[in-house]
Amino acid sequence: MGTLRRRKGREVWTAMYRYGDGIRREVSTGCKDKDAARQVLADLERHAEKVRAGIVSPPPAIVVTTLPRLATSTVSPSPRE
Repeated sequence: MGTLRRRKGREVWTAMYRYGDGIRREVSTGCKDKDAARQVLADLERHAEKVRAGIVSPPPAIVVTTLPRLATSTVSPSPRE
């Protein structure tokens, strides 16, 4: 089971969990809201479990570090002129 923490002086939550290869990872969730950060952590853990079970292949390192930002990013509409 992973954990969440917010570093001193930071607004966003950090997720710590064991990935499919057994290595402990610490990644920013990109979320200021704890409930949203919990959801990102749950998604990361679900994926890690699938990797451990051999259902999916582990992604390249760049995907692991980018996934939380992509999962929580929002697109704001551009102002109309």
